[in-house]
Amino acid sequence: MKKRTLASAILLLIIFLPIGSYNAYVYAGEQTRYSAISSHLLSERGYNQDDIRSINIEYCLSCVFLSYEPWIITVVYEDEPEAIYYYHVSNGNVTQGGLSGSTPEEQYHHLEDAPADIKKR
Repeated sequence: MKKRTLASAILLLIIFLPIGSYNAYVYAGEQTRYSAISSHLLSERGYNQDDIRSINIEYCLSCVFLSYEPWIITVVYEDEPEAIYYYHVSNGNVTQGGLSGSTPEEQYHHLEDAPADIKKR
């Protein structure tokens, strides 16, 4: 009976330890990146919380196998609800990676480090 209990405990450990570790890694990564992106937008770029409609952070396991950036960080601003801005966080540095969607007259007011003619076409 003790051998069966020990085997069951080891089996459960083998199954649930990787799942728990993965969930802890993703949770910690989301919190770290959310803190970095919030600090970047609110402190460094001067936005108010009301200017930001949403910040979404997802971990993409398949991206790891394809050698892509595994963290997908998107920001949608209140004044451009149809445009999605993509950000990257690497070693605590936040950079804007691009955007998708559109705005009226294709004017993108939240592009960082872009020439003026791209921001206001």
